[in-house]
This record gives sequence, structure tokens and C-alpha cells, in this order.
Amino acid sequence: MSCGRNTEVPDLCQQDWRMAHKAHRCADCHRAIRAGERYLEYRTLLDGSWRIDRVCPHCDAVRAALASRLPCYCYLIGGLYADEGLPEYIADLRSAETGDAFAVLRLIVTGRRAKQNSPWTEHHRWRRKQPSR
Repeated sequence: MSCGRNTEVPDLCQQDWRMAHKAHRCADCHRAIRAGERYLEYRTLLDGSWRIDRVCPHCDAVRAALASRLPCYCYLIGGLYADEGLPEYIADLRSAETGDAFAVLRLIVTGRRAKQNSPWTEHHRWRRKQPSR
């Protein structure tokens, strides 16, 4: 499988929807996957070693939208937003003038809003100190 990327294709790849029993982190957007939330688990075998990655439903929706709208879209686990190709994919969708770019951008914004409400990002926010009594 080649879409102009220098990546190795895993020997085996399994994916399953699972329910989180403890908190995990999304491989693409790095937001918290909370206990009780569904996520997509990828198990890949590459060069004799297994790797497990977890993807939140928001990132999977963006991936699915891009894959269904672009003829040559290669998904790299953990590289959905870090990929320099994402702006090019959006530009290709905009040039088609079908409204698909707007739909994909809406999914990206929804995912970013979910990330802002994630418990792993809350401890990084500045909080005003409470007055001591």
C-alpha cells in the first residue's frame, strides 16, 4: 500500500471497539479517554513486536470522513493531526466544492472541544489561588 509515504505496513492489524475500564490517552489527539467511554483499539504486529494504540471516537470520525471522501488517504495511527498532509487533504476537499471540507472541519472542531474538556488538560490550566482562611 503506497500513497507516497515512507512507512512500513504492519504484518497484522486488528481493530476493535472497546469500553475503557480505566483512563487511556488517544494516540492522535492525546486527549483523555475516560473510564466508561468507548474507544477504538488498534493492535498491530510489526517486525515481531505487538503495539496497542487507542483512538477516541472523535479522531476515528475524522479519519473515516477523510477516508470516505478522498481516493488516496493513508491513515497513520498517531499521525492524524501531526501529519503535514492534513492541510493538503482539506485543500483538496475545498477545491471539490462539495461541502465535504466543512463537514470534516466540523468534526475536527468537535474533537478539539472534547480535548479542552479532558481531565488531562484541566491540570495545565491556570487557576486562581483560593484565599487562605
